[in-house]
Amino acid sequence: MVKLRLAVIMTGLCSLPVLAAPVPVVDSNPSSLALPAANAQSNVLGASTPVGQAGALLEQISSLQQEVLQLRGLVEEQANALQRLSQENRDRYLDLDRRIGMLSKSGSAPESPVASRPMDAGSTSGAVSAGGGITESVSEQAVYQDAFQLIRTRKFDEAIVALNDYIRRFPTGTYADNAQYWLGEVYLAQGKLEQSKGAFETVLKDYPKSGKSPDAMYKLGRVFDQLGDKAQSEKYLKSVISQYSQSSAAKLADVYLRSLQSKPM
Repeated sequence: MVKLRLAVIMTGLCSLPVLAAPVPVVDSNPSSLALPAANAQSNVLGASTPVGQAGALLEQISSLQQEVLQLRGLVEEQANALQRLSQENRDRYLDLDRRIGMLSKSGSAPESPVASRPMDAGSTSGAVSAGGGITESVSEQAVYQDAFQLIRTRKFDEAIVALNDYIRRFPTGTYADNAQYWLGEVYLAQGKLEQSKGAFETVLKDYPKSGKSPDAMYKLGRVFDQLGDKAQSEKYLKSVISQYSQSSAAKLADVYLRSLQSKPM
């Protein structure tokens, strides 16, 4: 009987550690429950980062392509502008060649009076001064001839100096209006539009009755067009046509005016 009681007591003592074991406590704080979800979300975002980078790269590539297209357009515009300027320069030289050729055929350039009118050995009338020197009229013509010869040989820089020298020495000379006109032509052939405009305007202002007035007016129409002033260009072209309707300059002005008016705005 005593042994039975001891067995029961021993059994109870053995079960005490089990009963004393701590009971697990469940935390009611929801933040601890959200940790797995937050970790999962961060994993998703981390996985999407390469996709975002790829999108940014595609956007940069698209932007670069647009810049390349814009640069290509600018290059094409510059190429067209250079081609147009080259053609304009070529046209100016051809026009000057044509005018020089016309003068050569028609004999409009002044001839030496000594060559055209041989004088008797004993005569001094109108050719040699009392002191034996060359008369002013012959000297004036020689200066102009020298300047015009420089134009014919395409020595334009030297021609400009020579023409200005003639105008300075003989401002009211026989060929002053011609010298002023050809000064404008040479400047135009060189593409010096402002200087050319000034020379042609001087022809109209200082020599209004000159035979070069129609040509100077026509040239001003062309110069203003090249300067980008279409209104002034049309004004001079129409003036040539109305004031000098029978001149060759009027016919050229009419053709040029039609071409100008057909250009897109």
